[in-house]
Amino acid sequence: MIAIRTNQPLRLIVWYFYGTKNSDEDFQRYVDSFTKVVVDDMLRPAALVYVERNNPMPNAHWRKKIAEASSELAFRARPRVAFAGPSPLVRGIITAINWLRPPPYDFEVFPTFDAGVSWLDEHRRGIKPALVEMMDACTTEAGTTRPA
Repeated sequence: MIAIRTNQPLRLIVWYFYGTKNSDEDFQRYVDSFTKVVVDDMLRPAALVYVERNNPMPNAHWRKKIAEASSELAFRARPRVAFAGPSPLVRGIITAINWLRPPPYDFEVFPTFDAGVSWLDEHRRGIKPALVEMMDACTTEAGTTRPA
């Protein structure tokens, strides 16, 4: 399952994958949301993807669709994206995929929510409180607690 929050004025988005299954609708919402922070100005978008340990990876169909959609994005200012999650396996797979197919945005992988948010805040000073608030809204929707 997925919870998504955006902050359009700050050009921020948080994607929170939780639970033990994802539907086609979840992955379609994820792909459709890619354009939510695309605007024609120079404010660099920042995004956080957080995947809980037991949340499954997308199947081959959705991996291809996600890769195609993310590689076709056109930004005036290159976004920064932090991927965070407790699973070393998932982090390794994501790192390998992005090494083989470099994304059209700056991308780093982290073991914790805090590390990912801190990296984004280092590059866009002052956005950490908004990202924390957005994740809190996602976890409230999911009925979970904010990860460390």
